[in-house]
Amino acid sequence: HQRFRLRPIKLPAHVKVVDFSTAHLRLMRLDAWQLSVMRSFPAYEQSLGRMAAVGEAHTALIEGHPVMCWGLIVLWPGVAEAWMLRDEAISQHGMTLARCASAYFLQVGAALALSRCQFAVAADNGRAIRFAKYLKFSVEGVMRQYAPDGSDYLMMARLY
Repeated sequence: HQRFRLRPIKLPAHVKVVDFSTAHLRLMRLDAWQLSVMRSFPAYEQSLGRMAAVGEAHTALIEGHPVMCWGLIVLWPGVAEAWMLRDEAISQHGMTLARCASAYFLQVGAALALSRCQFAVAADNGRAIRFAKYLKFSVEGVMRQYAPDGSDYLMMARLY
């Protein structure tokens, strides 16, 4: 597997994008719904580590603190599954991180010759749904009782 490298994008000096480490998760202040998924699925951190080992995974640091982690794995040629977690401080740097994520999904689509990238978003997380739409993902359907806690999620996809 050849690693995709995000081409440099204009970011403020206090923002840095680095390779993901599961240690970043332990430094983040995750919100209630992210914590509930992690509690419901005790091997979640290890699962993200395995996905990072075979796919792409990055962390955005603001002044050295991880505020957003994301990555994807290629399911088969042209199709990838993405994931993203965020620190509660993300709202203080929303547009900077939105531009960073937007550049990533644009670049990775071309670099990996993707025709589709998809991810699941909690159906009751309006903020995450709006962020995904900003990244050009569209709602395709509801996945009933999808999460370990039984909550519904939306399948969202970006077509290239």
